[in-house]
Amino acid sequence: MAVALNTSRVVLDVLGLEDFGVYSAVGGVVILFSFFNSAMSSATQRFFI
Repeated sequence: MAVALNTSRVVLDVLGLEDFGVYSAVGGVVILFSFFNSAMSSATQRFFI
């Protein structure tokens, strides 16, 4: 957790407030699609087994 907090502080300093918001939004969308991908993969495996 300490590494994540330190990394986010450094990224905020490097990108600035506007670009950090875009970075966070894109990261959220990527995580959302990753979750959907894993959920659909699990559901498909249960359907075929």
